[in-house]
Amino acid sequence: MPAKWDLTQPIASGTQGTWSVRLNPLRPTEPVQFCPTSESADVWNAVSLRPLPQHALQASEVYVRENDLIVRFEQSSGDQYALQLDWQLLEGIPSIVHGVELWVSIQTNLLDSAPELEIASDGEFAGWRIYQHSMLSDQPATAVLSHTAAALTSSGTGGTTRLWLIEPSDQSQSQLLTSADEAVQRVKLFGQFLEKGVIRRARMRFVIIDGELSTAKLQALYHDFANSPLPLTA
Repeated sequence: MPAKWDLTQPIASGTQGTWSVRLNPLRPTEPVQFCPTSESADVWNAVSLRPLPQHALQASEVYVRENDLIVRFEQSSGDQYALQLDWQLLEGIPSIVHGVELWVSIQTNLLDSAPELEIASDGEFAGWRIYQHSMLSDQPATAVLSHTAAALTSSGTGGTTRLWLIEPSDQSQSQLLTSADEAVQRVKLFGQFLEKGVIRRARMRFVIIDGELSTAKLQALYHDFANSPLPLTA
């Protein structure tokens, strides 16, 4: 059965097999959680967003289209930009237990702004492993900087592996703000001058893997992401 969002306000959920992903579409600052449907403590606070400078986060649209949950936050009088989030349930990818792709879009009606988003993921007490593009692909990336992460992994308490992927073409507009020994990893998105009317986008994946994640499997998942089609809202 195709993956589908159950949009029951205020919480949206999407279940595949023995795992469910849950989020409040109106409050992206609250963590998106991966939760096993069985009795288990292996809950992952996979991703939360913090707009900088602060955003009113007034939602003008919340709807589901196929396996995409789309939320539009308008640019109010006190905001520097409008923000759209596309949460896409992943399916049909070998070795993935459950996963979601996040597609972020921003635009502004101001003449002088440089907004940014801080993306965070909580690995709890487990340490993280951080990979750069050159460790996962033999294909050159565009303007990838030394402070950019391509993939981050940590171990769950129930024998799972948590994986955060950043699409190669978006790494030039992202910056890793933390070190591997920190429980919460944070990445800054954007931050450059944003021209009026221009739409700036980036996408990431947050994935649960059953068991350990070999380098070969990680490379395959990274390659799959890099070559995957864009969401319908692109």
